[in-house]
Amino acid sequence: MFLRTLLTFALVPYAIFGQAGTGAISGSATDASGAIVPGAVVAASNEDTGFKRETTVGAAGEFSIVGLQPGTYTVTAEQSGFKRFSVKRLRLEVDQNARVDVRLEVGSVSEVVEVTGQSALLQTERFGRCRK
Repeated sequence: MFLRTLLTFALVPYAIFGQAGTGAISGSATDASGAIVPGAVVAASNEDTGFKRETTVGAAGEFSIVGLQPGTYTVTAEQSGFKRFSVKRLRLEVDQNARVDVRLEVGSVSEVVEVTGQSALLQTERFGRCRK
């Protein structure tokens, strides 16, 4: 009986942690010609809390920012020699992997390309679920 009670209390924090779903934002970074832009810095900032997480685009031109709490985010991307890319009001839900493909235009970082009027994001990926 003691062992069962001990195991119950030991496993409760893991069960609670598993309930706290997070999301991710991933995509690719290319220039106007479609060539990949490795080394660009992509950041996701929660518009409500100010929390910010960033990553660097890999050699294959892909990035992924994981462990994000549900909320509304601004996604930015910067690389020397290119205008700053920005998407505002991106809604991220629990267990959602939102895809944001960054398209960098030649220019200075002080210039900003802001994406507006974006259509609703499709759920292209889900964590831990397999659909056939």
